[in-house]
Amino acid sequence: MCDYDDTLQIEQAIFHKCRFDEIDEDLLKYGSGYRLASLIARAEEDGSEQLAKLYKVLRKACELRLKSGNRLEPYECYGKESISGLFTNNDFQILDETRKHTSCKAFIARLSDLRWLYHRPKSISDAHTVIELYTSYDICQDNWLDSIKYYYERAIRLGLQLGKGCADKLDNIKTSLVSALEPDYPESKFMKLWIAELLELFSQDEDEIREIAERFTSIAQELSEQDDYYSARLYLEHVSTKYRKIEDDVNWLETRIRIASSWEREASIRDQALVKMTFFENAIQSYRMIPNADRSTYGIDEIISDLRLKLRDAGKAAVDEMITISVKSPDVSDIIEESIKHVSGKETLDIALLYFCGLYSGISKSQSIESAIENLKVGVVSHLFGMVQLSGDGRKIGKEAPLMLSEQGIPEDTPKAQAIDNAIMEADFVVKTQILPSLATILEEHDITLHGLETVCSVCPIIPEQRAKLFAKGLYFGFEYDFASAIHLLVPQWEHIVRTILKESNVHTTMLDADGIDMEYGLSTLLEKKEAEEIFDDNLLFEMTAFLTHKRGPNLRNELAHGLLDDDRVCSYSAIYWWWRSLKLVVHSLVHRVDDTEDS
Repeated sequence: MCDYDDTLQIEQAIFHKCRFDEIDEDLLKYGSGYRLASLIARAEEDGSEQLAKLYKVLRKACELRLKSGNRLEPYECYGKESISGLFTNNDFQILDETRKHTSCKAFIARLSDLRWLYHRPKSISDAHTVIELYTSYDICQDNWLDSIKYYYERAIRLGLQLGKGCADKLDNIKTSLVSALEPDYPESKFMKLWIAELLELFSQDEDEIREIAERFTSIAQELSEQDDYYSARLYLEHVSTKYRKIEDDVNWLETRIRIASSWEREASIRDQALVKMTFFENAIQSYRMIPNADRSTYGIDEIISDLRLKLRDAGKAAVDEMITISVKSPDVSDIIEESIKHVSGKETLDIALLYFCGLYSGISKSQSIESAIENLKVGVVSHLFGMVQLSGDGRKIGKEAPLMLSEQGIPEDTPKAQAIDNAIMEADFVVKTQILPSLATILEEHDITLHGLETVCSVCPIIPEQRAKLFAKGLYFGFEYDFASAIHLLVPQWEHIVRTILKESNVHTTMLDADGIDMEYGLSTLLEKKEAEEIFDDNLLFEMTAFLTHKRGPNLRNELAHGLLDDDRVCSYSAIYWWWRSLKLVVHSLVHRVDDTEDS
């Protein structure tokens, strides 16, 4: 719907009054069309309906942002799934005339692109204008990530779409990008990587691929000599994909060894045991990517054996380094600030996640029960009345008589129920003040991939075989803030983990009925087994009960299994906490992995 008269025609004199100089590169790359609001208001105050309409049409075009990777819908607008139909035929007439009055090349390219995408009939000249203007910008480190990279990518994708009729332009673009790999970019060490990513949109022969691989190998060597192993590995990872693409197994193998070795060398120069442990673990995983047939040639098994010993020593010290944040002041902003600082500025994602999981030590059963007992002793008004507990859909699922009137005294389960209440409130506070703020910081500073999480979960000793991908996907959804999907995947995996551990300890996890049918017990029954108290850590068992199965808590397992979780509760603080607790389980099990293996 337009907020102006679509049939209203705009006279030429109005275009000359328009402040086209307000539309610049910064406005376009950030989709800041709102900056035209004051001009719209001023035109309306002056009674210039035509000028107000012109600004409103321009605002729609300026609110768009050029995005990556979509050939059919290269522009997006906040709050809209598609911009198809956003502009009317009259709008396009105005935008066509606008191109004659603006000097901003990116804006002219955008208007031409919008006409090419959404106006009928199409004009091939519009497409060529887009390519020419977007690639007229110099390939330099200034504004590359903000805008110029997207300009070139759009031009390339559009040229590939046009095919042979755009072959010369594509050749020129490719030549410019290859030439741009030559100079140094002192203010942007990854500039050449970003350029190489655009080159991958073109078809490249083996010589071209090999040339880039060799160039990047030299860059990685220089970075390693400067102890910048993180940057070196990014280049080497790109080189690895290049050699894999051309099936050069020898150079691919040597590149993978360089990557693994860089993890090991970086660990040797670090002082913190927590950092050492992370890098040693990554080194081991990298060396394990070497095929078995080549391991003896390079002595890989011996290297891994040595690294495992180093990892064991670093892991013991790393546990002590994972501190719990304590803030004396009750001001929540202080806690949030400290949580952000705790995870911010970490060089690698692995380190950031270790600190992320060390934000909070977890729910303490003893402290929760002690606090509950104290509340029962001192509380008066809160115990004068009975309590009825309702589920999210209004069902009564629990009832407690007034404690002060009970002749039998305090029911045996009351301290535990109160302790669960305390645990849930504590978890909610931790999620709000520590987990969510620090999660946002990690996502701002690091790129988290599903493949990376699958790699971690595949070597996690606590995760049963054939469950690594499911568990990793659940963790990944949490990093995408899709906690609903995360919980639906992770909670059943917790039940499977509990069942597996009990079975391995020769505990019966099934019930044999009269017909000889073996029926699996549910998680609630498994956690209540006497053997569970002997096998599982006391605090972990309390947390699983409090969050997954007890009616006083969020009861995630049972509510989820019966389809009782609604949109709000499936994304509650309790759900977020359990996603984080799942990540903590994986991270801590990896810390103890070497010791547990040797002890067994």
